[in-house]
Order: sequence, then C-alpha cells, then structure tokens
Amino acid sequence: MEEGETRALPELAPAVGVNFAVDPEEQFATRAAWLSFVASLTQAQIGRKLGINRTRVNRLLAQARGQGLVQINITGRLASCVELEEKLKQIPCVVIASGGRTKAQGLRGVLNGGMCDVIITDGQTARSILAMEET
Repeated sequence: MEEGETRALPELAPAVGVNFAVDPEEQFATRAAWLSFVASLTQAQIGRKLGINRTRVNRLLAQARGQGLVQINITGRLASCVELEEKLKQIPCVVIASGGRTKAQGLRGVLNGGMCDVIITDGQTARSILAMEET
C-alpha cells in the first residue's frame, strides 16, 4: 500500500451502509492506542510489536488523543475535586481565606495539597498548623 493510500472493504460496505475507507495513519494510531490503553503495553513493547521506534509510538499516541480516537473517563467520586485542584494550580497566585473552628485543618490541607505556597494568617492558627505537622 502506498503512502497516503486508503483501502476499502467494498463487499461489506453496502450491507452495513458504512464507508469502510481506512486512512493508514489513523489505523496505525488506533492500533498503537489500543495496544497502550487496552493491552497495557509499554511504548517500547508497542514499538517492537509494530516495528517502529518509541518516538514514533509516542507521536502516534499523541495523534490518537489529538484526533479524539482515545477518550479517557475518570469516574471516581473525587474526580471533580482533582480536576478543580489542577485548575487551581494553574492560577499564578491563590489567596486563601478560611475561618471557623476548622481553619487550621483547612489551611494545612491547602498547603499539603500544593495548592498554595504562602498563607497569611494569625499566630494562633500558624502555631496550630505547625503543631499538626509535628504529629
């Protein structure tokens, strides 16, 4: 098969009513994605299986994700929290205001989660946070 050439399965197309023309590059990307995400092979293993180097495998996987051939859904209960956390980490400056009886625990969680590097607070809360770190 020549570069850029597609092939068709004409005997099946009329029966199913679908155009089965396959872009060889898309087919290769799909195969690499399946081997990675379904068969759980490493990029080195995929490369050996397909007869290509790891750099090419990496490009094919990026192409598959970019073209929407691969869709990953995280369904854990905390998935939306992780998504929000990652979005907050993209903000260059985060100002945290917290109050109430659980202020120290909340601020400690923010620090431990890497969502903020600096917190300005009162002395009592700072001592409480430092005491939590020691236990």
